[in-house]
Amino acid sequence: MKKIVISSMIAVCLFGSETITMQDAYQKALNYEAKVQSYGYQVEAKQEDIVQAKSRLYPQISLLTSATARKYTTNYGHLDRHEQYYTLRLSAKMPIYHPEYYNSIEQSELKYKYSDIYLTQLKQKLAFNVSDAYMSIVRAKNSLFVADGYVDANRVTYQQIKKLYDKRLANKMDLLAAKVTYDQSKIKANTEKQNLRLAKFKFKNLTNIANANMPKINLQNIDISELITIFKEEDLARLNLEIKKSKLNVNLTKKQIKNSSYGHYPKVDLSASSSKYDASNKYTDYSIDSTVSINFQIPLYQGGYVESNVAKYRYLLSAANEDLKDTKRKVKAKYEELMINLNTAKENIGLSKSTIASANLNLKAVKKGYTNGLKNLIDVENAKVKLFKAKFELIDAVYTYIKSYTSLLNLYGNLNNDKLEQLDVILFER
Repeated sequence: MKKIVISSMIAVCLFGSETITMQDAYQKALNYEAKVQSYGYQVEAKQEDIVQAKSRLYPQISLLTSATARKYTTNYGHLDRHEQYYTLRLSAKMPIYHPEYYNSIEQSELKYKYSDIYLTQLKQKLAFNVSDAYMSIVRAKNSLFVADGYVDANRVTYQQIKKLYDKRLANKMDLLAAKVTYDQSKIKANTEKQNLRLAKFKFKNLTNIANANMPKINLQNIDISELITIFKEEDLARLNLEIKKSKLNVNLTKKQIKNSSYGHYPKVDLSASSSKYDASNKYTDYSIDSTVSINFQIPLYQGGYVESNVAKYRYLLSAANEDLKDTKRKVKAKYEELMINLNTAKENIGLSKSTIASANLNLKAVKKGYTNGLKNLIDVENAKVKLFKAKFELIDAVYTYIKSYTSLLNLYGNLNNDKLEQLDVILFER
């Protein structure tokens, strides 16, 4: 009965969890992340601002109907009067010269582009967080597997030295050193266990997936040369989303300066109206009244408001230009930092693979020596420890490389669904 229960639990763990790729995880995160959904609607609202700004260029047409009852007493004869008026009025107003209307359209379009870029940033930040949480789980699983073997190797070493110590064939310093190493390996294993737990927690908060089963990753067979994206520093100013936003902010402020200066410009409107009155009313002098007029308005004095508003936006333009310079400096510094991390991780991957190959050969040689009586069990376990340490280094190097790579994609505004699919293909076994 106990075996059946255990088998059932294993089946739930194996088949109840969902096998998911990095690309799938990102899609689920997009649907789950409320902030992205919310800002998506805000971007749509910004698009309606463009429509509203353009609507000011079109004729404004209105229809008015009214019915009026009037009762009064005349001074002459003190007669009581009762009058009723019925009016139907159609009016239209067409702007002829309003440069601020066109400027308002351009500002609305710039604000929409700014919001759209920010939405892309939110999506790419989410893609980075998902890929990082995903790789953190992969890293922690691999590290935990290696850490368990690391603990076993150090435990056997400690037990062997303890046996030798009991027989007076080893000193206490060797025993204590083995005990410290064994305890440290247990701490390492526990740390990786908690890292896995934390990574799963972060992944669930991002995707709402509680039991995700990642595809297997063969660290030894990873060919990072297949990640063919070339990161050129000269492309940063053109592709980086933060720089794009800063440039849009500069352009928007220039538009605001120009729009403020339009306060000195004349305004011209064309208006027309036609009113129809109740002709049967004896007090009505006419039945139809139609008018057409051109209204020409020249601002003469506004208390210095326009000059002050122009000066205000000129100061803001200077601030926007400084922000653009600061953004470019920070992006360049981030680029240099990530490239150092990427290249270092790339070198460490190669070195770690070479070390693992050497450690495997060493382990085989020691095992052969142990079989022939030339080496003892402690030597075998020490050889295993060296192999485990090399595997730890490879796991960390791969994780650092992928994190640096996705960070660079994010920096270049190119961390999208296709790139995550490429990572899935390169990293994981199918």
